[in-house]
Amino acid sequence: ITSSRAFPSYEEAVAYVSSQKSVNYRIVSDNPFLSPVPLDAVKHYKLVHTSESRETPPGGGMVPSVKIFEYVGD
Repeated sequence: ITSSRAFPSYEEAVAYVSSQKSVNYRIVSDNPFLSPVPLDAVKHYKLVHTSESRETPPGGGMVPSVKIFEYVGD
């Protein structure tokens, strides 16, 4: 990483990356709990276990340390 830049929206980040001559640009996040790109909802999975231990992600709140999902088919 040689530099970083924050954008107010995903669309503005895409426009910036698209306008660069080099292909060495990526849209990323410094927060592992927050996706920098839009994600579709995961379908056909059922939550089967949530750990009692919790983590505090950047920005606050509490999330389970572990979640286990089961694929339930189409």
